[in-house]
Amino acid sequence: MDAGADVSYQKAANLMARRGSRVSATTVMNSLRVAGALCAEEDAGLAEDLFVNGVTPPGEVVSEQVLVEADGTWVSLQGVADGEPDRIEIKALVAYGSKEEVGKKVRRVDCVHHGCVASPDSFWTQGIAAIGTRFDLSKVKVCHMGTDGEGWCERGTEFFPAKVRSTGHLDPFHVNRAVLSCFDADSRQGAWHVLDVLNDGDKEEACRLLEAMRDMGIAREKRSTEVIGYLRNNIDLIAVEGPSLGTMESENQHLYGARMDSVPCAWSRSGASAMARVISRKHSKREVPRMTRVRSLTPKRAKQRERKILAALNTGSTGKLVESVGSGYLPPHHASFVGMSADVRYAAGIDKGMIPVWG
Repeated sequence: MDAGADVSYQKAANLMARRGSRVSATTVMNSLRVAGALCAEEDAGLAEDLFVNGVTPPGEVVSEQVLVEADGTWVSLQGVADGEPDRIEIKALVAYGSKEEVGKKVRRVDCVHHGCVASPDSFWTQGIAAIGTRFDLSKVKVCHMGTDGEGWCERGTEFFPAKVRSTGHLDPFHVNRAVLSCFDADSRQGAWHVLDVLNDGDKEEACRLLEAMRDMGIAREKRSTEVIGYLRNNIDLIAVEGPSLGTMESENQHLYGARMDSVPCAWSRSGASAMARVISRKHSKREVPRMTRVRSLTPKRAKQRERKILAALNTGSTGKLVESVGSGYLPPHHASFVGMSADVRYAAGIDKGMIPVWG
């Protein structure tokens, strides 16, 4: 299963063959889909426990702050009809407590991932529950959430407990890319002027500066108009004070895109969601639920098994009660000493008081 989450099903089957296990690519695919379905079942159960029953997941990391980044990545669909969308969005998040420098690299501490194909409500309830498997949610006081400005991403702050102070941030990577897309290569200096003003906190001034460059022909007209609207719609999320975020783009590329968006790879909706769940579990170091004998039964076999159990309960000794006879009084035990030796009969008589004993 680990191999199937990193390379194609055929390559995974070939790797297993080297170790003496001959399986087909279809078998590898089916095992990954079953694993993903088990993950989905467990994720839904954790979400229900948290949001319906009020039972928090068993997170052990105590941190007053949790940093969350969310974004979507698109993968190709297979067998689509004419006129239907040929790509589907994998919604994904990464949560961590902080960042630390390790040599020349920055590492996220206590990192947990969650990815799937789902509605925003389902994604976020299950995603917050997944965060709770690593962090003790009862101890979290502050959440900084970085997004690219999409509506479903921004809704993430709604799902944390009310006591958590959630602050939204527009990912600087997306802001920089949007502003740079307004300029040709030979006029990129104008983009850096706009970004400098944005980073200084003068957000409306930056929008007016981009408008002026558009009107003067320095910036692309159509694209600049789109970006100005994007900046103004998310103005409260730009250059907000808080910790450094902005790792979600590489997260999607290295975790999901590398396995799921390679050519000529294409997915069914359920297959894409299953793979995303398994990949996120693997990189979170969360165990994938194991298949049990009962879970492995097909619906037909499960019904047959249920009928056999019911039949056994209704017939035979397991389905009958022993009829009660008499009043229920249990007389004391009696034993006969006839045929036993004289000393045994004599001792029994003394015990019963039938033979007097003189001192």
